[in-house]
Amino acid sequence: MVMAFAAPSLTPHAAAASPLAPSRQSAADSQRPLWFWLPLAIVAAVLVTVSADPQWAAVGGAELTGGKLVGSTASRQIAFLTLGGLGLVMLYRGPSHPKVPVWHLLLPSGLLFAYLFATIFWSDAPSTTLKRSIVMACIAIAGCGLGRSWSYRQFSLAILSLSLCFLCLSLLAELRYRAFLSDPGDYRFSGIMHPAKQAFNCGLLTLASLSMFLHDRRKLYLWIMAVALAFLLLTKARTGFAATILAAGVLLWPHLSLKIMVPASLATVWILGASMVYLGATGRRVDVDRLATMGRDEELADPTKLTGRLPIWNQALELFAQRPFLGYGYGAFWTAPRLEDFQRRNGWALAHCHSAYLESLVNLGAAGAMTGWLIAALAFVRSIRLSKPAASATARLVAAILTLALISGLTEMAFIGDGFEFFAVVSGIGLLAFQPLAERRALRRWVRRVPTARRDPQSASVVSLTGTTP
Repeated sequence: MVMAFAAPSLTPHAAAASPLAPSRQSAADSQRPLWFWLPLAIVAAVLVTVSADPQWAAVGGAELTGGKLVGSTASRQIAFLTLGGLGLVMLYRGPSHPKVPVWHLLLPSGLLFAYLFATIFWSDAPSTTLKRSIVMACIAIAGCGLGRSWSYRQFSLAILSLSLCFLCLSLLAELRYRAFLSDPGDYRFSGIMHPAKQAFNCGLLTLASLSMFLHDRRKLYLWIMAVALAFLLLTKARTGFAATILAAGVLLWPHLSLKIMVPASLATVWILGASMVYLGATGRRVDVDRLATMGRDEELADPTKLTGRLPIWNQALELFAQRPFLGYGYGAFWTAPRLEDFQRRNGWALAHCHSAYLESLVNLGAAGAMTGWLIAALAFVRSIRLSKPAASATARLVAAILTLALISGLTEMAFIGDGFEFFAVVSGIGLLAFQPLAERRALRRWVRRVPTARRDPQSASVVSLTGTTP
């Protein structure tokens, strides 16, 4: 992969002339609208089939008890096989413009999925490992096929459309059960999924809409982002909210300057100072504990107790130490006896470690987990580098999504499950794993001409990112 560097002075005209120029991407996007929206509709139908449960709307964000268990049902099997078939079709059809593989991403990704199937030989539950490996392979094939076919802008639009679809269905479900804002004290917005997963859905919608706004400069995307943030706060998910804010910073970082940061900092200080003066004048006090738990029940949401996760993590680490390198087999750690032991020792029902990092370690061992983290790091670096020459927020969206996944993985595991979150990560990596041939050639020409511009200071300020001079 050719490493690209930002020009000394980037202007809007220079960005428009770059290899990843929005005008060229938009023209390419408009050539195949059917082959974008039809596969996207199939993906949405599959994800709703495997992830949606309206019973969450009926309880208004409370813990769901007595609900249906997610298992290997016929509908889920058909849905995942359909998703894998779609990926094969998109891989066979290919993109509208030639793309070349990025082997330093494809090879470790292929190695990881081969490792998933290899864990069958030492798994505690071989049949479970085989089924879950097939499911993950179907999602990976779909993400790779769609990522190879999409442009950077299409990827952002796809994530925005899918997350907005989930949000609308969730709102309709809560309105149907009259659960929306039913109890301001204990209410958490959930819709058709757990409130924590809904927070990640709103986080993905926030990032995708922000990416589209930075790319197209249309105010509609700002309104969508504001709605997504509002519903994100209603989920009362601390991890999802914090991870979304930090991931948004990854998108905004190239656009920040002293002209923006200084006034924003002064405005923040002024607002905080005015708030303190108002509270002092009126004699009111701020309930810091209530703010820290985002209004949730203090016993269940105490940040110092990590919502009861610490005992689970300690017990999981003890078992991990018994098989540190290879783990217990993909999806095979949570056998029935082990579940009963965890529930007896911790006093509440659980189905995973409540940490993507620990879940990866106990299932795949250090070998598999470190391979996955390596792929995430390589994709993050590539996304950041691709966004530099064109100042492309859509190319940078993958890095933002990976940031959301890596931070949320500390206390949640949605991004290594079989839902929308994992599909967003895999399709983003699939997008980066294939580089348009024209883009590679343009970047190489630009890199060769940059030293010439640097030797001539008078022309350096007018050199575009394609390397052309006036």
